[in-house]
Amino acid sequence: MASFDIITVISLAYKKVWLERRYLLPMMAIPFLVKLACFAALSTFVEDDGLWLAALILLPSFFVEGWLLSHWARTVMTGTHRWPFRSTGNEMQDRAEMASRSKGIMAGTVTYVLINFLMAGYFAAMFSSVPDLTQGLDPQNPDPHIAMVGIIFMVSALLLFRFVWVYIPLAVNLPLEKILEKLKPMRLTFQMIGLWLVCVVPAILALQVLGEGLSVLSADGDVTAVQKTGFMVARIAIDMIKNLICTAGMAYAFLALFKNAQK
Repeated sequence: MASFDIITVISLAYKKVWLERRYLLPMMAIPFLVKLACFAALSTFVEDDGLWLAALILLPSFFVEGWLLSHWARTVMTGTHRWPFRSTGNEMQDRAEMASRSKGIMAGTVTYVLINFLMAGYFAAMFSSVPDLTQGLDPQNPDPHIAMVGIIFMVSALLLFRFVWVYIPLAVNLPLEKILEKLKPMRLTFQMIGLWLVCVVPAILALQVLGEGLSVLSADGDVTAVQKTGFMVARIAIDMIKNLICTAGMAYAFLALFKNAQK
């Protein structure tokens, strides 16, 4: 049955990101700047409940980050893919390689964008279906509507979680039908959730520390624009590193599921 060793995959992911830090930094530059601009616009124009508008504003960042993560997935899974492309001098071989790259990067990027839009729609539907829990909630007499909606969304999230990562094998041109076949076992969901948690917990802790620091500054007086910008820059950097680690971890997991996968 399809499976992978979580401890091995996690250790490989963290080690790979660290070893490839000099390779990743130049590739992250443009996605980082685009994401920074999008989040600046987001904080200016969008309220907390404007999920669809937020998704539209973040659309450019989805594309550039999808491009980055697709390249990174190919680097991890093939062991030979490097950015930017370097010619071998063999025109026929270079054309074949470029065609393979273009197909994989396009598939991974578009799928990443689509997944992020679907997630925005999912959360928008969830929040619109559940009333404000901070007002009029009686723990001794829970609303059955809220309980039912909560169960539906929790179960659907569990069922769909393993498909959030299909952009990774698509980036190396694996056929979608084979990917979905490998992802059928339900237990993969729990393995992937465990892997994802270990990858994101350090980022969550770092963001919490940053948030507490910003709260302390806010308590002492008005937060300056420079401090807000610095917090946003740190937040985006942490988020991108977290995404690189998650992608590497899931890429190694897919390698375990597709032991004989080719580019």
